[in-house]
Amino acid sequence: MAAHPEKGLPARHGRGLMLPMSAALKPAGKTSWPPAHELVREIVSEINADPVDLLSTGLGAGAGERRYLEMLSPQYVRTLKELEQILAQRSPPEPSTIRVLEIGSFLGVLCFALRKVGFQVTAQDIPEFQNNPRLRERYRRAGIECVAANLKRRQLPYPDAHFDFVIMCETLEHLNFNPLPVIKQINRVLKPGGLLYLTVPNQLSAGNRLKLLRGETIQASVEQFYQQLDLRLNMIVGLHWREYSKADLFALLGPMGFAIRRHYFYQEDKTYRYRRLKFSFKDLLGEFFPSLRPINVVLAEKVAEDRHEFDETDALN
Repeated sequence: MAAHPEKGLPARHGRGLMLPMSAALKPAGKTSWPPAHELVREIVSEINADPVDLLSTGLGAGAGERRYLEMLSPQYVRTLKELEQILAQRSPPEPSTIRVLEIGSFLGVLCFALRKVGFQVTAQDIPEFQNNPRLRERYRRAGIECVAANLKRRQLPYPDAHFDFVIMCETLEHLNFNPLPVIKQINRVLKPGGLLYLTVPNQLSAGNRLKLLRGETIQASVEQFYQQLDLRLNMIVGLHWREYSKADLFALLGPMGFAIRRHYFYQEDKTYRYRRLKFSFKDLLGEFFPSLRPINVVLAEKVAEDRHEFDETDALN
């Protein structure tokens, strides 16, 4: 689905990316991006041909990873198209001068794609994933920095003002702790004028509202608590502990030194849903009422340093 940028916003210039934030973004100047669907298909095919088996269980992980990649491929394509548009500038530098961090990189599809285009890329996820020798070797061969870090530790292992762009796609909802220190850290490692691209499930989606009407929980189920503690199921970070509304995201980012330059609600392309016979009543509601769609997409610019001082106690972990 195409983005719906806010109109009339001026270009923001600082030591970070000089991005035109108007609706009429140009194609990527000196950088020629391969078609997003071809990039995703190539990378997914490579992973499927030699599965990573992130948790090294050896218990049919390849099939599980294939299902996951098939499910998320349309979102990867949409995200890459949007990143190409966002990173298009009137006077673009070479991609090799732009540092990109993805938090919650998982199997690395976006990281591999951005690296193929030429950006400096850092892939960060939990140590249980990033310490996988097969994944680390793939990142090494691609020239991607692989960082193992648990966000619960409250400290990103990078210098101040280090990155031009931070990507965090459907990761925030998996944090089972207060996310404010993480947002503060993202602000710290971004250059002034740098951008945060964030996607997170919409707490007020049609799907969630229908669950409540049926008397079902919209939080992680007790059954999923058991699944999380079974490594064979690869659910160690698979639970949604906290989803967010549009208002939540504005309240979360605004006081932390970010200005939201774009927000919209997303759901899968309807042709994809029709092909998989997955079109449902909640999808129909989303077609007519965008605020009921399942995913928030946010582009935020760092406009100030965050000055909050947060107390740390064991009770918060």
